[in-house]
Amino acid sequence: WRSTRLSLLLAGLAEQGGQNDYRTLSSRQPSAMCLGVLKPVVVVSEGLVQRLNRNALQCVLLHEHAHALRFDNLRQLLASVGTLAWPRGRRRGFLQEMGLAAELACDAAVVSAGYAGEEVARAITEVSALVATTPGEPGSAVKQGCLHEALRTRCEAVRNPENFGVEGGAAGRAALRWLSLGSATLLVLATLGTARLLHHGAEHILTLG
Repeated sequence: WRSTRLSLLLAGLAEQGGQNDYRTLSSRQPSAMCLGVLKPVVVVSEGLVQRLNRNALQCVLLHEHAHALRFDNLRQLLASVGTLAWPRGRRRGFLQEMGLAAELACDAAVVSAGYAGEEVARAITEVSALVATTPGEPGSAVKQGCLHEALRTRCEAVRNPENFGVEGGAAGRAALRWLSLGSATLLVLATLGTARLLHHGAEHILTLG
C-alpha cells in the first residue's frame, strides 16, 4: 500500500514537471539532497541543475522527493540512536545496508512513476560522474570504492528489479520497527529523568527557603 501511494505521489510530481518543488543551492558543486527530519525539503545545487539534461534532472528530483515522502532522514535518525549500544562494526554495517535499501527503494519509486529503468540508471551514472570529476570533492579511496559498489548495485537494481528486494526485506522492516520503539523509549526515559531532576531541584530550593 505504501509503495503504491508513493508511486502515485511521484507520478503526480512527474506530470507537473517538478520544477517548483525544490530549493536551489548557490554552489557550483553538483549535489542533490533531502534535508530535514519532520518537514524534509529537496535541495539541488545550481551546478547540478546547469549540467544535467531535463530528464536526468527530473529523475534526480523524483528520487529526492521519494526520500522526503518516505521520511528516510527520520528513519536514519531513529536507527542511528537505536543502535548506539551496538558494536561499532555491526552498527556501521547495519546503517550502510539501511541507507542502500533506502536508495534502492527511491530508485524503484522513480521507475514506478513512469521512467524506464535504463533512464534512471543513466541519471545515476551521470550524477556520479559529475561528482567524481568535480575538483574539491572529498573522499578517500575506500569511501570512493564503497560508493562505486553501491552505484553498481543501484544501476543493476533498476535494470533488473526482480532480482532485488528494494524495501530492504521483512527482517529489515521489523528491525527498524524495534529500533524506532527503542529510540522512542529512550526519549521518554530521558524526558522523565529530566522532569524528575527538575522536580527534586525545586523541592530542594523550597526546603532551603
